[in-house]
Amino acid sequence: MPLWKKIWGKIGLVWFGLGFIFFMLIIFPLHYYLLKKERKNASHALNKLWGRFIFLWGGIPVKIHNRHLIDKQQVYVITPNHKSYLDIPACHFLPISQFRFIGKAELNDLPIFGWMFQKLHVPVQRDQPSAAARSFIMSQKILQSGISMVIFPEGGIKRGHFLAPFKEGPFLLAIKLKIPVLPVVIQNTSQIMPDKDKLYFFPFQTIHLHILEPIPTHQLNQEDLPVLTEKVWNLIHDKMKSLS
Repeated sequence: MPLWKKIWGKIGLVWFGLGFIFFMLIIFPLHYYLLKKERKNASHALNKLWGRFIFLWGGIPVKIHNRHLIDKQQVYVITPNHKSYLDIPACHFLPISQFRFIGKAELNDLPIFGWMFQKLHVPVQRDQPSAAARSFIMSQKILQSGISMVIFPEGGIKRGHFLAPFKEGPFLLAIKLKIPVLPVVIQNTSQIMPDKDKLYFFPFQTIHLHILEPIPTHQLNQEDLPVLTEKVWNLIHDKMKSLS
């Protein structure tokens, strides 16, 4: 990477980081009040506002493709690809009023943001089977309450993979509860904030969210789990290839 680009990327990172921290500090007292009162839907709406603010601050427009494929009355297991830390705030632009994330438990350790995350979303410690089982049960209860779940099926950002193999957990949830899977391709976040040893942020680029055709699961059973997992992987992979 040329020196000028590294300098530009570090300037962008400082600017974006200031906006991230500034707005989080402003809204945290309201988050604290809402989450103490168990008003999680209102807290989620506040998070969506935060996501829009930090992208506006960072000079990053977000464009939604095929929003007509989403039924706003339907609960989904949403399965995006995962290439950058920006994928989480980018998902707040999805035209779905309420959803929760499953995210790695390490997010709990972040100051302020970590407290909000563990109160509102579902942390998971994948290397501990009992903790992973609890996260699965929590996710099941959220879906049964009528709220969608965003689960990155690669299980995190996997360096060196165009699209890493998918974990079966999200698809098992969808089959068990007969909830459709909503594949989503997130484009351009890794160009704006690459996941590398050193962080950079390159503003004034557009993030694209490509919504793919939902996949019904009401006629599937657990024996269909590998087929469903592979089908969603292929759909997302092929769409990513067509965009690259």
